[in-house]
Amino acid sequence: MRMYVDISLLAGKKRELESDVRRIEELISQVCEEIDQLNKMWDGPGQKSFLKTAAAYKERMKEIFLDMKKRVEEIETVQKEYESCEGEVADLIRAIRI
Repeated sequence: MRMYVDISLLAGKKRELESDVRRIEELISQVCEEIDQLNKMWDGPGQKSFLKTAAAYKERMKEIFLDMKKRVEEIETVQKEYESCEGEVADLIRAIRI
């Protein structure tokens, strides 16, 4: 029985995720800038509550972003490991055919 794995599909998904992560990073930065601008527009009783809520949202966005980056790195690691293993298997097969 012969088995074939198309690792290029994984590479393609990784590129898509990397692109998504970059876009999310841009959006998070934009949201943070807009929150800061909004905060500068007023000074009043709701400001402390707004700042506290905004800080919590910023922290949660950062956590999600870092988790997504970690997942992309894990995919890259798995891809490299697979390609290395595939090369080792090919070398063993060539050695056996002598």
